[in-house]
Amino acid sequence: MNRISSFLFALPLLFAVLPLDGRAQTSSPDPFIPYLGAWAGTLQYLDYSSNDTVSIPVELEVRAIPGNAVQVVLAYHYPAEADHDHNDTLSYAGSPAYSEGLSWKTGGAGRDAGRASFILRSHQWSTNSIGIWKEVQWDHKPGFFLRNRYHFTRKGR
Repeated sequence: MNRISSFLFALPLLFAVLPLDGRAQTSSPDPFIPYLGAWAGTLQYLDYSSNDTVSIPVELEVRAIPGNAVQVVLAYHYPAEADHDHNDTLSYAGSPAYSEGLSWKTGGAGRDAGRASFILRSHQWSTNSIGIWKEVQWDHKPGFFLRNRYHFTRKGR
């Protein structure tokens, strides 16, 4: 089994945005326009089999969905493990306001490593970087732990 297979198994195919705070911000009615295109970076994730944090290269293509300003396709490519490449649909449900980028959180019940979980996702998007991280709380136990973090910069910069 490849080292990220348990992580990707737990990765949902659709990120439904349920804002946990009122701080989602954008300066455009089409909030994703500044972020379309190619990005490169790393995925750091907690490997449950070793309890170590692992870092691997990842590429991201942010693609528009014609006629849908509040959703994009995130096409992930893992150069070292291409059999784990996948696409996700990301929604934005924030209120328009002037800001330098997008910042929002989502949360909801889900499964991580086969366990019932509450999952928080944080998004921090700017013209030069994208950060997406996932925190998990298992079985209603107190506290969250960082499950993974993506960090991207524009390709060619």
